[in-house]
Amino acid sequence: MGLEKRDSRTFASILGDSTIRVTTDESTEGAVSRKYKNKQGVELIKWELVYNSLSGIINGIKFEDGDWGVKLNITVDDVVLSMGLKTNYAEDLMKKLPAIDFNSEVKLIPFNFKGTNGKMQKGFSIKQNGEKIKSFFWDKENKKSINGVPSPEGDTTKFDKDDWINYYNIVRKFLQKYTEENVFPKLSGEATTVVPDADIKLDDTKATMEAINGGQSEAPAVVDVDPTPEVEVQNKGLENMFKD
Repeated sequence: MGLEKRDSRTFASILGDSTIRVTTDESTEGAVSRKYKNKQGVELIKWELVYNSLSGIINGIKFEDGDWGVKLNITVDDVVLSMGLKTNYAEDLMKKLPAIDFNSEVKLIPFNFKGTNGKMQKGFSIKQNGEKIKSFFWDKENKKSINGVPSPEGDTTKFDKDDWINYYNIVRKFLQKYTEENVFPKLSGEATTVVPDADIKLDDTKATMEAINGGQSEAPAVVDVDPTPEVEVQNKGLENMFKD
């Protein structure tokens, strides 16, 4: 029997409020509680540390089937950040991955805010070498999609919600395939310098939870469905889908 190395990675996920969460236990300093329901609908409580950003060198990207559907896992140094493939966070990340230099450190900052159109905007602000990484698939100046991303077929003024959902599914599959064929090869077998410990920026936990929960430092009474409670499909136009 050979020796097996213990997995020392930290596993994190993103909630709909754009916070990065790491599961821990009640005795951990700074941990906050959150109610959620498992796949069987049973209400449970977990304890988590709350973060607002993740920085380091990206050294792994993987699509993985799970109990809740396909996940996009991105490894930054020794931290594996997981998100549902059908979330705005995953879609926005896949749009920006082709523009990233995987030999240099990046800073990933999930965001969640109400846009000027009144709809919630979710995704990642990604910074590298002092510059903001823009979408590889959207020409902001000319307001059009680029680099092969599918355009909707037909008269979009007549699109209903189902039409947009079908279109977003097509785009999502395109982004996944593009990532597998064009981003994965940049990481496989490539010699990169890995920082020993990923720099996860920890918010002041009490202040963070008060901002999220309307002035209360404990988890809200609203029960989430674990692991990604947000429903991400919205009836948005092309500019919102591919904006920076």
